[in-house]
Amino acid sequence: DDLDGSFREAATAYLEAKDYLAYVRVNLDHLRNPDAAVEVVKSKGSVEGAKMVARFFQSLGDFGSAIRFLVMSKCSREAFTMAQTHNQMDIYAEVIGDDATPEDLKAIALHFEKQNDPIQAGRFWLRAGEYAKALKHFLRSTSEDGSHIDLAIEVVSSSGGQDQLTQQLVEYLMGEADGQPKDLRYIFKLYMALKQYQEAARTAIIIAREEQVAGNYRNARDVLLSMYRQLQTEGIRVSAEMSQSLMILQSYLITKMHIKRNDHLKGARMLVRVASNISRFPKHVVNILTSTVIECHRSGMK
Repeated sequence: DDLDGSFREAATAYLEAKDYLAYVRVNLDHLRNPDAAVEVVKSKGSVEGAKMVARFFQSLGDFGSAIRFLVMSKCSREAFTMAQTHNQMDIYAEVIGDDATPEDLKAIALHFEKQNDPIQAGRFWLRAGEYAKALKHFLRSTSEDGSHIDLAIEVVSSSGGQDQLTQQLVEYLMGEADGQPKDLRYIFKLYMALKQYQEAARTAIIIAREEQVAGNYRNARDVLLSMYRQLQTEGIRVSAEMSQSLMILQSYLITKMHIKRNDHLKGARMLVRVASNISRFPKHVVNILTSTVIECHRSGMK
């Protein structure tokens, strides 16, 4: 305890004298108080102090913390080697962040390639501007939420829509390689990312039609409405087909609201519009026609 007390006094004296390296050394080697050492290293940006803290954590087998402080002490190569050896590359990549050079990014990508982690490899090839390599890795990947396809779209968009890469991705989405066409929404996202709004609009109409046939009218309306707004924002003319599809879906969706308010005339008008396009609602033909007859009778419409 007396010894601890004298080391504590020494630490205080070093801090007051602004001898930060001595303060860090005492806290690490004698007081076993890494928090105090870390606080000073971070606040003063001491490169040598960071190196000492890194060694301390390395001796404890806490390689993640050691890597953080090696990067802070400008020992990137050593930090990278430690990350490779102890499978902590995610931490190294996170710590190096936006300061990573193209060489750093390529080295990280190659590490993940060797680890057979195509999504992470692809992410770092993308950041390094190696678009063809990034796309190759994402198209080799699988993910439950389809995030690998979103990343592939990001690659093509970041590349400025290079023809060869766009073609590769379109073929993948169409299922030309594996015979499994992907969800049309990805084609839609690709066109949107490339600012090919007319193609995106045509795709949106097809998606909405599929949703409508399945009886998912709100989903169909939402797809068209978001596309409609995007086209308006970009100052692009909305096709008559899209406007009409949107109007018919909206009419169907607001019918119940009018009926609940006992506004049977408006409800009847909406239903007549929907009934005139009954082929768009194959799952609910009988319900819609029956409701139309009832509402027309209630409102006195002939």
